[in-house]
Amino acid sequence: SAEIAQHETRYFGTVEMYVPGITSLPAETQKGLADTMDTLHSRLAWVIIGLLVLHIAGALKHQLVDKDGLLARMAPGIFGRTDGPATRGRGGLIAFGGAIAVFAIVAALSLSAPPAPAGDITITAAEETTTSKSNAPSWVVDYEKSTLKFSAAYMGRPFEGTFSGWKADIQIDIDAPASKDTPVDGYIRVAIPMASVNTGEPYYDENVTQGDWFDVAKFPEAVFEVTGGVFKDSDTQYEATGVLTLKGLKHPVRLPFTLSLNGATATAHAETTLKRMALGVGKGTYIEEKGDAEWVANDVKVIIDLVATRQ
Repeated sequence: SAEIAQHETRYFGTVEMYVPGITSLPAETQKGLADTMDTLHSRLAWVIIGLLVLHIAGALKHQLVDKDGLLARMAPGIFGRTDGPATRGRGGLIAFGGAIAVFAIVAALSLSAPPAPAGDITITAAEETTTSKSNAPSWVVDYEKSTLKFSAAYMGRPFEGTFSGWKADIQIDIDAPASKDTPVDGYIRVAIPMASVNTGEPYYDENVTQGDWFDVAKFPEAVFEVTGGVFKDSDTQYEATGVLTLKGLKHPVRLPFTLSLNGATATAHAETTLKRMALGVGKGTYIEEKGDAEWVANDVKVIIDLVATRQ
């Protein structure tokens, strides 16, 4: 028999619950269900706030205007004691019925209203021209000693993730003189299987591969490729200018990195911060309405540590 998939839901970012069968639904159905429940949740929250305000106002009206001792009956140890009302009214039953009716109306309107469009993100495509592979020395990456990772924040809490199975084609003439205006002879191409993402949190890993995020079913691979050259600012400071192809769209990226040499082995470290919304990652999520601290941060730092041997 098939095991029903479990979908983790977190309340207040801490308490976890599992809803069976959600991940077995089509992606569009999951998104529609999530949008509907979010709309219903937010609107009913305002209904609860409104009812609370009316409840407090009604209690104050009884105490200050009607002077019927309502607060004394509600909290006799604080507001004294008083006799009950002369006749038992039906106000409580009417109020309860009215509250249920308001909840039902708001829920019906929320479920029947079409979801608001997420809106489009304008992304500037980089130039299509790509440098051919150079005549510079090739470098073979030691993947056991190299890492490709990223760091971000979810509801204000930082987390990290890594990719595995990525492949790098690197050619750089590190013996060329330093120049900030003229690139050295070189070429870099890094291919990343996006389904290999691992944050150590099953909830993150499951969701980040879905359509609004990496959409690995349609776009299984991301590629960074040098198109503008590799610039050597000093003996240890470099910058690669190229294009990141993610979810079928091209984005210009400048990747500064340091490089040190020990014999024929080079050690490189690179860091850059990307705006995930500009890349179309997580498009249509709460970040657009509520800001970084409320959901997933827009800034994502990419960190690369690489060890390679010159051929």
